[in-house]
Amino acid sequence: MRDRKAAAIIFTGLLLTYVYIFPHWVDWNQNARFDLAAAIVERGTLSIDDYRQNTGDYALYNGHTYIDKAPGSSFLGAPIYALFSPLTRIDAVQLAIDTLGRSRAAAATLNRPIEQVTRCEFVFAANVALVSWLTVALPSALLGVILFIFLGRLDYSARTRALATLIYGIATPAFTYSAVIYGHQPAAVMLFVAFAWLHALRHRAGRRLELFIVGSLLGYAMITEYPAALIAASIGIYAIWIVRPRARLTWLIAGGAWPLLLLGAYNAAIFGSPFRFGYQYTADPHWRAILSTGFFSANWPTLEAAWGLTFSPFRGLFFASPILLLAVPGLVLLRRSIHRAEWLLTLAITVGFFLLASASAQWWGGWAAGPRYLIPMLPFLVWPLAATIDRIEHARLPLRRWLSLIVIVMLALSIVNTWSLTAGGQYFAPDDISNPLFNYSWPHIAAGDVARNWGMIIGLGGVWSLLPLALITGATFGLGRHATRSVRRTT
Repeated sequence: MRDRKAAAIIFTGLLLTYVYIFPHWVDWNQNARFDLAAAIVERGTLSIDDYRQNTGDYALYNGHTYIDKAPGSSFLGAPIYALFSPLTRIDAVQLAIDTLGRSRAAAATLNRPIEQVTRCEFVFAANVALVSWLTVALPSALLGVILFIFLGRLDYSARTRALATLIYGIATPAFTYSAVIYGHQPAAVMLFVAFAWLHALRHRAGRRLELFIVGSLLGYAMITEYPAALIAASIGIYAIWIVRPRARLTWLIAGGAWPLLLLGAYNAAIFGSPFRFGYQYTADPHWRAILSTGFFSANWPTLEAAWGLTFSPFRGLFFASPILLLAVPGLVLLRRSIHRAEWLLTLAITVGFFLLASASAQWWGGWAAGPRYLIPMLPFLVWPLAATIDRIEHARLPLRRWLSLIVIVMLALSIVNTWSLTAGGQYFAPDDISNPLFNYSWPHIAAGDVARNWGMIIGLGGVWSLLPLALITGATFGLGRHATRSVRRTT
């Protein structure tokens, strides 16, 4: 019962934090994915000819415009948009959206006079937000519950599980990308859910439908974020070790095949071949040259990228979220775990995916908040993170107090850094700023230029608009701690 209460707190707290900051008004990456969903629903076409004015991330082929992204997120968003967009055509709803968008605090964030912004633009922004909340934020909050349950199977205390899960969800770049229509976080959700499901099958035979769903998650993750194929393949190898009888692997393979066939059909319909991809026809010649280098834009890992993705103030994971440094000793601690196969898989995924990102011709990810290319691997760091927290919990009292203080400081820094990179300004930091936190996010916040959020809707401006988010977060951590205060370890 208490586990259910803790899981409910985790889900509710994460969901409220994810939907608090609205998707950026002009975000090429996000808008391109949304444009395809809208084109499918409104025009019955895969071309975004009628929508490309709101994005620069597109491909040109045979005189038409297409997105240059993996289409998985768009395919997920299309039915959501089809279901809810009719509501935004109702005059009363449009009036309400327009009124909220023109509220004094929110209007101050626009880059042009409020009278020049049309009602259609506010409605468009509302549709983007709704699709992002239902296709990204909601599954991401559910991932928090999955992580909490998964760690329980590994015999960690409820308090450790809740803390590790909330750290991942609120104090890492996963927070940033759980509320925007990018492919990284949906892929992370699908990959980890598939892994956790397979882990649950270690002690029982998987049903055919279960294995088909697991395969579908792995396959769909690949068409949502192409580099996710490396993690999906690693989990596939784990499945070969887990699934018995082996003949049932055909159901997992069948589940993974249909998303790839869907991608092939999509590419063939546009480019005349299932083996041609949008990025090959990116309109910007500069980016087309970069993305066409190596194999799927990957060459060899470089020291510049390795530093840039770890400790640099430019896109460093541990700079943005120093609390994740605790996962490093956790990986070492787990080398003697009885869950040897899972440890090897976790190690292979984190090291392999980091090397893949380090080999990317555009490892920094363009305009971004932190190392967005690393997002799909972040859920797999939660177990090592929990291992370190668990060791601290069992340290002797004087040492435990000092280590706990260090954890609190690292957590506070991670939240401040992550939220600042997310909310500072109306766009993610441009890629020509070497220290986005100090030279972009904090100056914007100091000037009162904070990304639109629910606080502005109720009249709070600038940094004060983030106060409700801080209260929600504090309540989530507090309630989570209270709900797990005397829960014994599960067996």
